[in-house]
Amino acid sequence: MIKKINIASFGQYQDYKWDSIDDLSEKTLQRLNIIYGRNYSGKTTLSRIFSCIEQEKMIERYEEAQFSFEMSDSSTVVHNNLTTAYKFRVYNSDFMMNNLSFFFDERGSIKPFTLIGSTNVEVQGEIDIIDQELGNEDTPQSKRGILKEIQTNLLSFEKEKSTIEKRLSEALTAEANRTIKTNPHYWGQNSGTYNRSNIEREIDEILKNPPAEISADQEGKLKQEIDELVKPPLSILSESSPKLNVIIDESKNLVTQKINSNKLIEALLGDPDLNFWIETGYHLHQEEHQTCKFCNNMISSSRWEALKDHFNKEMEELKEAIDKQLEVLEKSKGALANFFENKGIIAPAFYHSLQEEYKDVIAQWDTAKTAYTDVIKEIESRLEHRKSNIFDILEWIEVEDPSEKILEAIKSANNLINKNNSYTEDLSRRKEEYRKELRLYRIHTFILGIRYSEEKAKISNLDKKISQHIEDRDKLQNEINELTVKRGELELKLKDEGKAADAINHYLAQFFGSHHLQLEPEVESCDDVKRTVFRVKRGEELAFNLSGGEASLIAFCYFIAQLKDELSGPDAEKLIIYIDDPISSLDANHIFYVYSLIESILCEPLKYAQLFISTHNLEFLKYLKRLTAPPIPEKNGAVSRLDLCIYREEKPGEKSRSVLRLMPRSLSEHITEYDFLFKEIYSVIKPLKGDRHKYIENNYTQFYNLPNNMRKFLECYFSYRRPDVVNPLCAETLKELLGNTPWPKMINRIINEGSHLAWAEKGAMLLDDVQEAEKGAVLILKAIRSKDRVHFDALCKVCQIDLIEDKIEL
Repeated sequence: MIKKINIASFGQYQDYKWDSIDDLSEKTLQRLNIIYGRNYSGKTTLSRIFSCIEQEKMIERYEEAQFSFEMSDSSTVVHNNLTTAYKFRVYNSDFMMNNLSFFFDERGSIKPFTLIGSTNVEVQGEIDIIDQELGNEDTPQSKRGILKEIQTNLLSFEKEKSTIEKRLSEALTAEANRTIKTNPHYWGQNSGTYNRSNIEREIDEILKNPPAEISADQEGKLKQEIDELVKPPLSILSESSPKLNVIIDESKNLVTQKINSNKLIEALLGDPDLNFWIETGYHLHQEEHQTCKFCNNMISSSRWEALKDHFNKEMEELKEAIDKQLEVLEKSKGALANFFENKGIIAPAFYHSLQEEYKDVIAQWDTAKTAYTDVIKEIESRLEHRKSNIFDILEWIEVEDPSEKILEAIKSANNLINKNNSYTEDLSRRKEEYRKELRLYRIHTFILGIRYSEEKAKISNLDKKISQHIEDRDKLQNEINELTVKRGELELKLKDEGKAADAINHYLAQFFGSHHLQLEPEVESCDDVKRTVFRVKRGEELAFNLSGGEASLIAFCYFIAQLKDELSGPDAEKLIIYIDDPISSLDANHIFYVYSLIESILCEPLKYAQLFISTHNLEFLKYLKRLTAPPIPEKNGAVSRLDLCIYREEKPGEKSRSVLRLMPRSLSEHITEYDFLFKEIYSVIKPLKGDRHKYIENNYTQFYNLPNNMRKFLECYFSYRRPDVVNPLCAETLKELLGNTPWPKMINRIINEGSHLAWAEKGAMLLDDVQEAEKGAVLILKAIRSKDRVHFDALCKVCQIDLIEDKIEL
């Protein structure tokens, strides 16, 4: 059962700790607990904490609340773990709203419940067999036990599978996103995205057809191919020979051409140098030819005629022809010198894979070009020699024409150019092939490293186990469902809503003498679904507009009837029951009957673990003190009961809060409120040890309530003393009590203006105003002692007050 209650935050309860309350720190809750509190003090709020545990969830509007119950078995029930072995049952206004909404809204209903009818041994035996077969999760060989084992194994397999799949998924995602997608040797920038789905498809391809191993050298070459940039297309060379044979023939004619020698100077014919020297002088002296510029002698006309005949037009034309031929040869030689380069046939223009073939073509070209150049040079030499020895007719020695070699080299170059241009057209496809080759080999290496096939085999094996367990689970669950349905059908034979209604009607008639109000079960259909509801009838008619008292009577009888099976069942000793103000709206006559119902059904049989009853009614409290309390075996005559009070503490500058304390002895031992108020007034004038100012601060609630207590006490006092007066607290009655003095006005001001602790707003004036209220208390007690000594002494006796012992003079 519950030993102590701690409430950090729940409605008006804030920072409440059982052990911090002086009069409770050495006590614990008992099996029977009586709680008194005025309206709005926090009784219903306290019951709602019990409702949270009953429903195993935080109720609406209190989702963020915090509390804890210390239990007798050393366990703790807290707001975020409401599981407990005890069964909580709560009666409060929420119970009425949830179960008997008809009382608040005619469109509402009264929920039905069933009670076990007359014993059916055969049916009960079938139920017992089903219960044994079903068992529970802790019964190994029962269906529920086996189902739990299957579900546990299934959960384990699913968790293991999920772990492997997550591990593989993370590895594949990382490989796809971080290794492959970001490496241009594996995936092209314009190839779109590459993710886990892509790598999974390629893994399937690899597993069907593993790629061949790629050596480091092969890998390097493939990467070079992938890194290749697109080369511009090259133009095809014209495949024509250089026509060197024509040049050879022309040069041959010039070298072997004869000059007419009839008028030649013999001396010059055999000396080419002298001939060149004379020819040069001849051309220098043609303008001024009378005197030799070298020897300054006269040049005769006959000499000039001889020189003109020697250096004739034929010789000049031959020389000019030789010079032109030399120019042709030089141009022909120059045209071949950089022919490939000028046509863009250079190494960077060709792809890496064609570089070897390029070198061969260049070598072929260089060989042909060298042969061609050598022939040109030979012809040039011969022409130069003839030019220098213009009168010598040379014998022509035939030279080899390398034009065909040049043509073959050009054809080889064109073949290479075609290959290069074709390579450009197919480069993108080749790159994708090379990338895929490298990528598949990389993935193959990767899946070997992560043991992909082994992990997939584990998943496949787990899938088989999971599938089998799901099949077993569903089959077993269906069997359990069928047995549960069958059990429910059998249980319906043992249960009867009519008996529940009879029980409620029995309590209404036996304890409250109410025969005119009754509950009857009725079956109604809604959307083709039949359900049973309780209807309230007054006589033979449906009852509407029930009074508050009638609703309270029916609701409490409904609650007690609901407990009937549990109170007589095996779990009765686990019941913790909280009943909050069951006498709401009831008249004095019915208060006793509520007490009788609680006593006969709950307390006298003692079939509960713990019982809490709270009330605001002092008359009902008087009856509650008579309830049978469980005895404490180890203490002769002692009973397990604790009397408590709930106070609403008000402190200046702070929000009010509810506090659960030990019930004052005056209220615990002497039930009437009148006695209680008398003692409260007396307690403020009682001498104290220590600092009175500090005492007031620590017990501000007592002083806060003092004006109210004085007003209510005087109302009661004058109501009995002067029943002829309409207003007990009029000027006339106060004057009769206090005499013709200023005190009646002071008392009137305190009990009216001060009843809301007006002085609390004055801060520093608090102590002076409290002193005035204390003076008023002294005046009231002194006046009653003087006017009605017998009555005063009786009050002192019942409240255990000794003026002499307390050293008080009135």
